[in-house]
Amino acid sequence: MAMAQEFYERDRELQFHAKLVEEQTRLLHWQEKLEKDLDEPIFVDMSISETILNLLVLGQHKMAATIKTEFKVPDKRFYHLKLRVLSRSKEWHQLRQFAMEK
Repeated sequence: MAMAQEFYERDRELQFHAKLVEEQTRLLHWQEKLEKDLDEPIFVDMSISETILNLLVLGQHKMAATIKTEFKVPDKRFYHLKLRVLSRSKEWHQLRQFAMEK
């Protein structure tokens, strides 16, 4: 990934691609850290939405919010993921609390 990023950075027209590779590398590092810290091998090679979804399923709401901020995930997408998790797990009390917050 580092070599690809260097290659893309050399060409002015490929700066967007360099940024994408950099962001993907950051996500991969976060996912590896999450797998190590939470002892759950379910994060690597997932999208940012799937990573957040898995964190919410595991009850790691603060970490999910940190990832949301770090990768600039829109509020609308984050709220949709959180609503999906809370409704599927039938956490009606937390769902009501979340609704009152927002």
